[in-house]
Amino acid sequence: MAIIVDPEVTHEFVLPEDENSDKAAQTVFTLKPMTGREFARMASNLTGAQDDPERIYDLLRVTVRGWKNLQLTSGKKLKFSETNIDHLPITIASTLAEASLNLAGITPEEAGN
Repeated sequence: MAIIVDPEVTHEFVLPEDENSDKAAQTVFTLKPMTGREFARMASNLTGAQDDPERIYDLLRVTVRGWKNLQLTSGKKLKFSETNIDHLPITIASTLAEASLNLAGITPEEAGN
């Protein structure tokens, strides 16, 4: 019997640098795995993402469904929206993209990164 990833089940992801922080203070991202169709649509975008990091944000618009405790330098919390995904620094975006690919069962090497 084939077993596939349930795209309706979300997963919480904590950045590695936040894992040892107090749970109440951690920034937690809610990720959903991609369906096969979503991955097929994103595949051409993923190839060469190191040369064009903007492609990573396209992936995150598909997979990031929310976050908690994400703070701006001004001290205000940043509310989740697809548009606000663009505020994420590339280092965080890259880590989230890798976590998203892992949820889909795809390694960064297979994705061309």
